[in-house]
This record gives sequence, C-alpha cells and structure tokens, in this order.
Amino acid sequence: MKKTLIICSILLLPLLLPECNNSEKYDINYPESGEFGSNILSVSTNLVPDGAYSLCAILGEKADLKVKISGKYWSYSVSSAIGSWESGEFSFEDDSRIFTALQTGKIDAKINLTKETFIKIESFENGDTVATWTNTFNVY
Repeated sequence: MKKTLIICSILLLPLLLPECNNSEKYDINYPESGEFGSNILSVSTNLVPDGAYSLCAILGEKADLKVKISGKYWSYSVSSAIGSWESGEFSFEDDSRIFTALQTGKIDAKINLTKETFIKIESFENGDTVATWTNTFNVY
C-alpha cells in the first residue's frame, strides 16, 4: 500500500508543479507610474489633482484585462498608447468607456483628468464578468 501511494505521488507531482508555475502567466501588475505620470490604476487615495496620468498595466503571457472608466471630464489620447489598448464605445448613460488590453507585457496610455469630478475605475481581470476590483476618487 505504501509503495503504491509513493509511486502515485511521484507520478502526480509533475502534473501539479506546472500548475503552480502557470499562475504567474495570468498575473496582472499595476506599477505606481507609467510613461505619462502616476498610474491611474494604482491610485490608493480618494483625492487626486487634475492633470495627465498613465493607464498602465503589465500582463503575464496569458492574462487579459478590461478597465472601465466612468465619470465626467476625463479624456485619453489614442496616439499615446504604448502596447495596445482598444477603447470601446463611449457610454453616455454613465459617462464611461471600456478599455481592453490587446496584448500582454506592458501597456500604457495617457489619461487626462481635466476638472473637478468623481471618477470610478473598475478592473475586470482574466475573464471576470464582475469587477475584480473597483476604485473611486475625486479629482480637484
């Protein structure tokens, strides 16, 4: 019995180990800053000054990401994109737009916050249909 258990464990171990290493392929990291300034995806306060920000993420080789930005008085620069963000249609219902990562690695784009407003960011990681995380803040 012990011999069978040991043999089964040895045979199953290689099948389990790649799963452990595979998880980092789905990792998504949000650096503190990007090419255009502080990263709007890593804001940890509820009050930020108006100005230029980065929409920056680093995606593992199998990761996927959608980001929804809602609120008035913000814009983005299509020509500033580093890597590949696809911007969806603007929704007048909640003043939002969904950005979808089209590649892995580092992606970044310039986001401008121009007036006093309330901004909500929702991140949908790796196929989640409910926001993985949400952040809200006021711009002054």
